Amino acid sequence: MLPAILDGLRFEPWRVGHLIDRSRRYQLDLNPDFPFAVQMLTYEDTFEPTTLHWHERLEIFVPTQGSGEFRIGTNSVLFSAGDLLVVDNLKIHGLTKFVGERRAIVITFLADLVYHFGSPSCDFLYLTPFYCQNGRTSPLIPATHRLAHSLHTSIGKLLHCYFMSSEGRQFQVGCKTYLLDLLYTLTQHFGWSDVTRSVYLHQKQQADRLGAVYNYVKVNYSRKIPVGTVAELVKMHDSRFMKYFKKATGMTFIQYLTHVRLVNACRLLRESALSVASIADRVGFSDQSYFDKKFREHFDQTPSEFRATGWQTGRTGLSAASPYPKARTMVQHHS
Repeated sequence: MLPAILDGLRFEPWRVGHLIDRSRRYQLDLNPDFPFAVQMLTYEDTFEPTTLHWHERLEIFVPTQGSGEFRIGTNSVLFSAGDLLVVDNLKIHGLTKFVGERRAIVITFLADLVYHFGSPSCDFLYLTPFYCQNGRTSPLIPATHRLAHSLHTSIGKLLHCYFMSSEGRQFQVGCKTYLLDLLYTLTQHFGWSDVTRSVYLHQKQQADRLGAVYNYVKVNYSRKIPVGTVAELVKMHDSRFMKYFKKATGMTFIQYLTHVRLVNACRLLRESALSVASIADRVGFSDQSYFDKKFREHFDQTPSEFRATGWQTGRTGLSAASPYPKARTMVQHHS
């Protein structure tokens, strides 16, 4: 059962479209001295498919009301109130369906808060849930799981410390203590075996390599981008890069490039009066019929229908309103 403290906390609308760049990276600047944040969020009736994203921060998603579907890479995970989902943050992810009251807690932090190169090696085990997921272990812990009560208790203590205590070193120590307690319980679900420091180092290297690719696509998506060009950025042969990219992100490089192009097409459909043919050409599609086909596959409607159905600035994921609880001013964000 989720903690009673939820009844006294304010949930803020989830509107982060302005924080997601063209590479789908969701930028949330955390306090460098204490890179940690808790968000209490509500979700509107509709979701823009353009809000799927990735980020370097580690994330735990806990729906408090409602049920739905959360996409991570090419996999979809069904969830209900009280479940806990450990997000694979480097994969393109986000909500694709949410029904009912639609409220959730999002706990996010940088790995360095828990483990860094000067930490005792055992501290890495706290990161097991994020860096050692495999196809045999679900990223979701149901509300009916034997560990759910312990997890909810830790979350309750964390929320009380985060929203009810004064900022300062004691606040930071308290938040970190309850976060570690939560992570310790999670390790009991994800296991301790085969966990080494090299896994963490590999993930850090992977993030750096993918960053170079994402940045290149962000600038050059409208041009023809041969696989060899981006493979060279990460010092790999084409075939190895394609396998590497799919394993890391959950989609092929071509699928990712198409996604970025379509996201930018959505922006132009909303913000300009350009024809569909002009937009297709501007975002990198030389064939409008192929653009129409891919757009329908991606968004379940044609470009013209998308433009006509009111997907305007201010709808879900596009408002510049702050998505962060007013009780905490530690989190800074860019407009």
